Amino acid sequence: MLATPHGHPPGLPLPLALGGLPGEQAGSWLGRPLGGRAPPYSWTRQDDVNTDATFRGIFLVVFLSLLVISGYHRKRARRSGDAIPRRAEGARALLLRMAMALIVAVSFFAYVFAPTWLAWSAWSLPIWLRSAAAVIAVGCLPAIRWVFVSIGDNISETILTKSTHQLVTHGPYRWIRHPLYSFALLELLCLALLASNWFLLSFPCIGAIAFRWVVIPREEANLIKVFGKEYEQYRRRTGALIPRVWR
Repeated sequence: MLATPHGHPPGLPLPLALGGLPGEQAGSWLGRPLGGRAPPYSWTRQDDVNTDATFRGIFLVVFLSLLVISGYHRKRARRSGDAIPRRAEGARALLLRMAMALIVAVSFFAYVFAPTWLAWSAWSLPIWLRSAAAVIAVGCLPAIRWVFVSIGDNISETILTKSTHQLVTHGPYRWIRHPLYSFALLELLCLALLASNWFLLSFPCIGAIAFRWVVIPREEANLIKVFGKEYEQYRRRTGALIPRVWR
């Protein structure tokens, strides 16, 4: 067979002369499909890494924002001089509260800075669901601040009622008696979906059970002692964690 001055048989594309793969011979010319169009983009592992890094960044910003909002308003309320020390609830309640806070904080920072620690509980959730959770998580931040502004100095570190406590029925308290718990649970749910992690999802599930059947009944028993029929009437027209849609 005759050879061209470039050293390969005449009439054959260079990839064929160099022994390209059958698939390449049949459908490509210098790495491009026949017709001259570039190959369709395919999702790669690097894309997954970049996406997870973005979600972890959003997660960290939301979590730190929550700490700043809560810390600022709680510190401001303590300056009122009527703060109830956490130990007033008893040693058992204090230790349980501290243990839960430590578990949540360590788990959150582990997801952000050492995600392999939580790889055993990772889910494979669709990007659209994680993105929607991220949007709602960010949107909850001004709502939580709204709750703190509405309750003002009445915020307490415990389920006990301050001696100077005033019954708050404006802002989100117009429809929900415990909106701080509601938005906290929603925020935890969104962060768990954003992180695509079922272990983190257990936090809002456990929290919902604890708030609804342990914390709220004890807290409202104290409020009824302080406000009597006024609080009972308020409770009849509002929901505990979600607005009451029927009367």
